[in-house]
Order: sequence, then structure tokens, then C-alpha cells
Amino acid sequence: MDSTVFEVLMIFFLILLIAAFALLKRGSTRKEERKAREERKKRMDEKEKRLSALSEDEKRATYAVAMKERTAFLKRIESEYTIFFHPFSDFEYKASDPYSNQLITRSIGYYTLPKGTRKIAAFFFEGDLEYDKLNSITLNINGMVNRRFEGFSEYMEARTFDVKEGDLITIEIEFDENKDFSLKNFGILVLEDRK
Repeated sequence: MDSTVFEVLMIFFLILLIAAFALLKRGSTRKEERKAREERKKRMDEKEKRLSALSEDEKRATYAVAMKERTAFLKRIESEYTIFFHPFSDFEYKASDPYSNQLITRSIGYYTLPKGTRKIAAFFFEGDLEYDKLNSITLNINGMVNRRFEGFSEYMEARTFDVKEGDLITIEIEFDENKDFSLKNFGILVLEDRK
């Protein structure tokens, strides 16, 4: 066999081998993504069952306790920091398929931290949060996942995060495709050192 023909065949087989590996990797990634989605959906269903088991009085009491803790948190930090609320874009979603069991992930915007910022606190909002329709909220700093929050107690507990001026903050939300959902006046507190 001519050496040129042999080289062409070897290159062809090498290309086929690379393509086969790429397809295997792609299939493996899709399988992992599907498994992660199914696990998140299962956790969401379990959360909904726990919420539906609570009476309205129990829900109100839990919410009142969480709000008291948030107020206490604000009182603790206001002597150290100048506090600004930064809301992200309002978000509204209208479900078009009531039988879907898919989860949707959306970004609700980004914010570059101003000069003098050393910390942020998450999450803060005005009005009621439709926490029973949320599967998760993810806080990203400079494009990297910093923390993923799941469930009412996670959304309501005020936490501070070390940051620096110029950091890019983004928030992603995950919710069910089969339910209407809206998020308004939702954001972070920007904490600047008092002069």
C-alpha cells in the first residue's frame, strides 16, 4: 500500500476516533445534566409537600420569625456600614404548558460593585417573595457560582459575602415551567465602610 494512502487512512481513522470521543462526552454531559435536573425537581416536589402540610398560621408565624431575624441583622450592620439596596430587574413569566415538568433557569441581571464596597448581603426584597414557586437562587460573583440557595429558610437568612469594588454580581433563578412566576424589587444590599 502506498504510504500516502496509508497516511490518509490513518488521518481519517483518527478523525473518526476524535468524533466518537466527542459524541460520547456529549452524551455523558447530557445524562449528567438530566440527572441533576431530576434531582432538583425531586427536592422541589418534597419542599412543596412540606409547605402544603403547614397551616396558614404556621406559614405566617415562620415568615414573621424570619423577618424579625432580618431586621435584627440590619440593626447589627448599620453602625459599621453605609447600606444601599440594589434591586435587580423585575422578572415575570407566564406558563404556557401546565403539564410540563421542566425547570427553567434565567438570569435577572448583573451589577458591578461600586468603589468602597467590601461586602454584600443577600437576599433582600420588598413585598412578598413567591418562595414556594422558586426552586433555587444562585449568587454568582465574577461569573463563578458563589452560593446556591434552595428553600424558604435559605432565601430568608441574611448572609454577608466578602467582595471588592469592580466585582460583577449576577443572580440566576430556577423555577417550574408550568407555573406563572414573578419577582419584583429583589436584590442585594451593598455594604460600604462608614468613613
